[in-house]
Amino acid sequence: MLLDEKTRLRGGFDAEDRTGNRHFFPLPSLSIGAVVVPATASRSAVEISAAAVDARHQAKRLAGNSLFIERRRLPGG
Repeated sequence: MLLDEKTRLRGGFDAEDRTGNRHFFPLPSLSIGAVVVPATASRSAVEISAAAVDARHQAKRLAGNSLFIERRRLPGG
């Protein structure tokens, strides 16, 4: 593991920011938004991209590491 146990238990680490001030930095998290697009779907890249942006937004609303899979049909589907 890249982080020692103490850092993981604290949920972050103390370090200098870009201006030289010391701060506590929480551990980063990962948020993934996904859209299920059937092979038979006749959607434009713009429609799929908009749905993916919304799915990512939903994932970011969840605390910590998160995965949100949009299972609703795309408009006109």
